[in-house]
Amino acid sequence: MIVAILFNSDDPKFQGIYGPPIRNTIFKTKILQNAGRQLKILHGDILIFMHCQSPDDYSFFAEEIFFAGTWSTIDGDKLRATYENETIWAWVVQNITLDVAQSLDNALRNESAYLGMQAVDYHLIPHLLFYRNLMPQYCRVQGSECTRFYGMGNDDEKDESEADELRALGFTTVNWEDSGAYRTLFDDYNTPEHFEQLLNVQDLLSTTLPGGDDEAEELVMMLEDLNPKLFDVLGAAVRTLNRAKNSEDFAQVGISARRYIEQLANTLFPPRNELYKGRKVDVAKFRNRIWAFISNVVPAAPEQAKNIEILGKEIDRLIEETNALVHGSPKPQTAAEVFRDLAKITLLLLQLDPTRGRRPYQPFKEKLLEELRATYKQVTGNDISPNVDW
Repeated sequence: MIVAILFNSDDPKFQGIYGPPIRNTIFKTKILQNAGRQLKILHGDILIFMHCQSPDDYSFFAEEIFFAGTWSTIDGDKLRATYENETIWAWVVQNITLDVAQSLDNALRNESAYLGMQAVDYHLIPHLLFYRNLMPQYCRVQGSECTRFYGMGNDDEKDESEADELRALGFTTVNWEDSGAYRTLFDDYNTPEHFEQLLNVQDLLSTTLPGGDDEAEELVMMLEDLNPKLFDVLGAAVRTLNRAKNSEDFAQVGISARRYIEQLANTLFPPRNELYKGRKVDVAKFRNRIWAFISNVVPAAPEQAKNIEILGKEIDRLIEETNALVHGSPKPQTAAEVFRDLAKITLLLLQLDPTRGRRPYQPFKEKLLEELRATYKQVTGNDISPNVDW
């Protein structure tokens, strides 16, 4: 689940500086570090006033943000008394479980600035706007490792003094990650329609993965980090699968599944014209490119060769199963099993090395190039040649 952890940033004890003290309060509980999950965290002020023209507008937005959703520990009276006069600061934590959220809520209860937490639902427009689109990305946490985000190659955002503070809080490793074009004007994947599609995929995956909804959410988060375009293919497959009745319908499911495997390969190991370890890894050889990714991320020790072989053969099997959907007469159960196994193998591949396949600019290449061409023409008066190799 995704939760928003809310604080009154104007609590007198902060004396106007509240970001680091709230960070310290949360991390000192060790609850997020001990969760055993990869967590993505956003944080920032809930800037309702920027989108309001009257006190009535403010109250409407506040109610729609803070009192909507499926789960909450918010003290309504305390929060309403706060949002009318003071600024609310939120930590939005993605891929947290309900048990972990409840443990953290209990640990924060005695903090005077703490207002409670709530489940976040990006299908709700106010949640999408204030808890995602207007909320800066802060960090990833997995165990004792913390990775801080910085924006679009801007090295000036790397605050090494904060990295030292995070180490003092118990993080043994503090890394930096370029957030690329995510959550910028080049990001088209910030709409209710995208998150509706994402939820449909997650609902299907939750019925097929052993860990249910918690595991499905982790896979969805990792795929969105990898390439949000994958959800266009998966969404089409889920819609077709839900209404499939004949061989033509299942052929369409198979086509979507194959396109998903191809795009996954493109992201994990982009095409190359030169051979890789004696194998072709050009555009057409997507099977070889997934094998190449596996061999890159699995340790090269001899005892690991068996694991590479197992994963590679599972990919081979799924490609054959997908081709059978396109060309055969499969049963509904067969199509569902293909998607179940695709989900499992994808999760396994991404967990091998969650950072290896992240390409924070690639999903937005077309928008970035469009802006570059427009800027170039504005400055020079000329168009960029379509033959330029990007």
